[in-house]
Amino acid sequence: MAVTVAIKFEGKKIRIGGSGPMSFNTSQMLQLGSFANKTVIARTRSGIGSDDAAFPPLSTKTSAIRVNGKFLRQHAGYAAWKSAHGLAPIRDMWGTGAQNGHMLDNSTVRYADDTTVKIAFTARMARIKALSNERRTPFYSFSEMDQKKIIDFAAKLWSSNVKKVIAAFTGRRAA
Repeated sequence: MAVTVAIKFEGKKIRIGGSGPMSFNTSQMLQLGSFANKTVIARTRSGIGSDDAAFPPLSTKTSAIRVNGKFLRQHAGYAAWKSAHGLAPIRDMWGTGAQNGHMLDNSTVRYADDTTVKIAFTARMARIKALSNERRTPFYSFSEMDQKKIIDFAAKLWSSNVKKVIAAFTGRRAA
């Protein structure tokens, strides 16, 4: 008899199929969701999109910016502006945090049960920023590399369940 667990990635959700004593519990799904969220954030912060390719470079065009309700002229492109403010001059979805905090810090596990975990932005302003950035440069879904890392982590979680079941059947303590 073969025992299998199916992992399905649906947008910002991870679904796990399987039942019985070796299925995941809500606590393990929370762990999986937290790991998945950290994986996506780490990839994004390093300037890699959800297609596992580098984000396009930041604009070098001069553009108007709004500060304290007044429009000012930005003397250089966004890459130069980020450098001047101590940030990496790459598209990494990370800013100064001055307005409503950092968007990526707002990504959390929003729902988990025994079969599903959902990751989303909690604050309205972060959701608006994320949607705008996602349209410009997709970043907030699971890339192929993310999926491999998440599956490896899920395998570790599942192996602890297998050990518990084996221990229950053999009467030995789980290692």
